[in-house]
Amino acid sequence: AVFDAFKLLEEIGELNMWVRGAGIVDIRREEDLKAQVETLKNLRDTYNSELFKITTAGEIFIDGVVEGLTARLLEPYEEAAGKGPDYYGIYYWEDMGALKEAFKLLNSAGFQIHIHAIGDRAVRDALDALEYARISVPGDHRNAITHLQLVSTDDVSRFKELGIIANVQVFWHLKEPGWWEYVDAPFLGERAKHQYPLGSLFRAGAVVVSSSDHPVTPIPNPLWGIKVGVTRNLSNAEFYGVEDIENVDDPTWLLNKEERVSLKDMIKSFSANNAYSLFLDDKTGTIALGKYADLVILEEDLFVINPLRIDGVKILKTIFRGKVVYHAEK
Repeated sequence: AVFDAFKLLEEIGELNMWVRGAGIVDIRREEDLKAQVETLKNLRDTYNSELFKITTAGEIFIDGVVEGLTARLLEPYEEAAGKGPDYYGIYYWEDMGALKEAFKLLNSAGFQIHIHAIGDRAVRDALDALEYARISVPGDHRNAITHLQLVSTDDVSRFKELGIIANVQVFWHLKEPGWWEYVDAPFLGERAKHQYPLGSLFRAGAVVVSSSDHPVTPIPNPLWGIKVGVTRNLSNAEFYGVEDIENVDDPTWLLNKEERVSLKDMIKSFSANNAYSLFLDDKTGTIALGKYADLVILEEDLFVINPLRIDGVKILKTIFRGKVVYHAEK
């Protein structure tokens, strides 16, 4: 139904965005993988217009989430998780051979792969399987791993080496009020302080893409995410129902300031890198001759103001393919 809605909007000239969709691949289904790939091919043939295409197989789950104690870790959860001293989480693909062959099959069929990996063990297994697929099926697949809550320092450099896109939800890269003290800190212990290695991925030369995982992030305002990436601190205090901060280094919600990135890199993660990840870099993502005029006009210059004010900057106008599609209310 959602795909048909996008298709209809494009047909009537009211789809004011680029949409690159994914068909679901899930090893937990009764339907075998080859049958699921055939379904994906049919979706790709059905939805294949300029603005709306099905290009991706995902979200392929390697593990679960920390709050559910299902993220797969290299070292056990803390005792506070209540699972005993040797609990590592859940791995949805018990057979690494099957995971490798699945990725090979999907890339062979011309699909980009989009992988859910939260824990550091899940990230490593995803990288291993993608490395196998890369050798087996050479080509420009632009496969991506999303979330990346925990990544071993030994694996950070592999994103660039293997050409794997690091798709992060930068909105979460702080000690989230009502979350940090109940989930991350007690379940992960000292590791929690090193979550979401954003700066490390950038410094290692990875293509880092910022996204929201909406509706998990209920208000996916990119300016909120940009602020968090630059400060690794609180964004939109009103949303969280807490007192705002006045110092970028206020320790209350600050998560490892060594992982801060530049404003330029954060903007790039929401624009040029995102376009690249969607195979749209020849059309949009940067202001360049021959590309569409896809622009956002802001009330203030983000490079001039205090970074703590980024989340409150007003969007005045949005232009899509040279056409104004949004005006702020006066």
